[in-house]
Amino acid sequence: MNTSQFLIRKATVKDFEKVFDLYKSVSKKNGGLARNEDEITIDYVKSFVEKSFHNGVQFVIEDKLRDAKIIAEIHCYKLEPKVSGHILSDLTISVNPDYQGIGFGKKLFQTLLE
Repeated sequence: MNTSQFLIRKATVKDFEKVFDLYKSVSKKNGGLARNEDEITIDYVKSFVEKSFHNGVQFVIEDKLRDAKIIAEIHCYKLEPKVSGHILSDLTISVNPDYQGIGFGKKLFQTLLE
C-alpha cells in the first residue's frame, strides 16, 4: 500500500460529514465501535466534534486518492468539572473496516501522543 496517498492531520469543521459517514460505516461492523449503528446520529457526532474542538483534539486520516475520504479518526477532550480539566477522556479511534489491520489506528494514537 502506498502510504503517501494518506494524510494524517488535525480535523476541521469541514470534515464533519465525512466523519459522520466513517462512524456509520464502522458501526455496521460487529464490534467496530462501542455504539450500534442506530446510536450514530448527527447529534452524537456533533457533540464529540464540538467538545474536541472546544477543549480537546481530533485527528483524521484522509485517502488523497479517494476524493479525500476520511478513513480513520481519533478524538478526545477534557472532562468536566474543572478539577478534572487536566484529563483528556472519551478517547475514541475509528478506522474504516476496509483499512483495518494496516496500522492506521496505531498511527493516529502515536500522533495524538506527540
